[in-house]
Parts: sequence; structure tokens; C-alpha cells
Amino acid sequence: MPDSPVPDSVRAALVDAFGAPCVDPAGDTRAITATLSPGDALAGPPGRLHGGLHAALRLLAPLEALAPGALEAPVRLEVALQRAIRLGESVPLRGELRRTADGFELETRVGEGDRLRARATSAPRSPGDAMCAHFREVLRADEDGAPRRVIHGRGNVRVEVGPRLVRLALDDAYFAIPELALAYYRAPGGALDPVFSCVALDLVAAYAVGVALESRLYTTRFDLVVDGTAPTGEPCLLLGDRTLRVDGTPPDDAHTATVLLADAALTRAYAYGEVTLVRVRERPVTST
Repeated sequence: MPDSPVPDSVRAALVDAFGAPCVDPAGDTRAITATLSPGDALAGPPGRLHGGLHAALRLLAPLEALAPGALEAPVRLEVALQRAIRLGESVPLRGELRRTADGFELETRVGEGDRLRARATSAPRSPGDAMCAHFREVLRADEDGAPRRVIHGRGNVRVEVGPRLVRLALDDAYFAIPELALAYYRAPGGALDPVFSCVALDLVAAYAVGVALESRLYTTRFDLVVDGTAPTGEPCLLLGDRTLRVDGTPPDDAHTATVLLADAALTRAYAYGEVTLVRVRERPVTST
């Protein structure tokens, strides 16, 4: 999360970063090529594109260009982040959209090789109901446990940490926090759309994993479903389950958090899924 993005600059910077794509509608598939050129407003780690915005630039923007209106239904986003995209770097994106019996499948690749591959597919809505039910149960257990503490993070973000959950109550009062970086990722007018959802789920996953590891982290994978836009002013909950899946052994172990963005009653999921993070390898200090 950038420390101090400029209000209203993020959405304009996303449009600029995607440039003018070339769409080829020939045949049963639709192809797209574009050049991604992210600027400073899209920063995550110093000098690099924000992890949550990988999904926006590599899947959401191509999908909107190839199939306008596709995001009005649930869409699954699978994104590998096996290398960074540096700010100011211009990298080619190639993608292909195919119609399927269930809807569509979009595959994209940035640069050469397979380190920045991504896939978007039509998704059913019912798993979102199950995810809400899971988090209602976890929330009840969390409220019965030890008192929550509040963490004040970068970009003036405030996160409640309980024994089972990390949470952000996203309402008008929360978004009124002065210079709240997370607020700048909302859609024009303040709605919480799929772009916001990807950034927010990346954020809450980082806290769910970070409070356990007490280490700097970076995101390596998203497996999310985005399902519509929360209307402006609707109170929502952003939740991360602190029960993590761990693969591998330290210091190269990967930690996966289950995350959810839903209405305050946890009856309508706007986005949910899994985010995987790993420790940043600290460079040894050498003497001269």
C-alpha cells in the first residue's frame, strides 16, 4: 500500500497504465495486446506495482475491453505474481478470450515466460453464500475470544486483530479517516468495485499473515472471486481468517489466507477467496 497516494489519481493512473489495447475479434476467440506502463500512483513496495493492482491491470482491464459487462456476474481471478512489475517499466500483455459452456475464459501473459500468467473465468454465485456462512461462524468465535487490538498501518490504515480474524469495518466513518490510502482505490463516487476488492483483499491477507509471522511479506498468488460492486455508502466488512494454510518450510514457506469482502451482515459476498504470501528475503549485511 503506498504511504500517500493522491486522491483521484489511482483510477486515472490505471487507465494510463493500460494504454490503448489492440483487440482482434476474429474467429471464435478474441485476442488482445497491450503495453502496461504503471506509474508512481500505482506503487506497492518501493518501485513496484501494487500486488492488488496486478489483478486490475492483467485481468480486469483486458476483460472489460474484450467483454464489456462481464463483471456484472461473478468472475474468478487466478493471478500468479512470480516477478515484480517495476514502476515506469513498459511490458507487453497478450491475452485471449474464449467462450465456454459456462460463460468465458480469459488467459493473459505479461512479458516472456510463465511467471506472470493470469486467468479469469465465469464463476457460480453460490460459493459466496458458503463463504459468508463460514465467516459468520468465525466471527462469532472471534468475538467470544480475547479482546481485539488495533494496528495502525501504512497509509493510515487501521486494522482490528482478534484471536481468529483481522477485520476492517468499511463504513463512512472509516473512509473519513484523514489521508486513508485505502479510500483512494474506490471507484469514482466511492463504490467498492472489483478493482477496490482486489486491493482490499490483498491488504487484509497481508495483515492476517503478517501478525503471525512478524515479517515483511510479498504476494505471490491470488485466487479470488469478484461478484459485483458494493453501492456507495453501504457498510461492509473486510475480513481475513487467521487460520492459515502453510506450504513448504521456513524461510521459503508460503502462507495462504482466506479473505472476504461482504456487507456488514455477512449475507452478500462482493469478493472472496485466497491470497498467498511469502517472506521477503532480507539481504545479509556485509562489512567492508
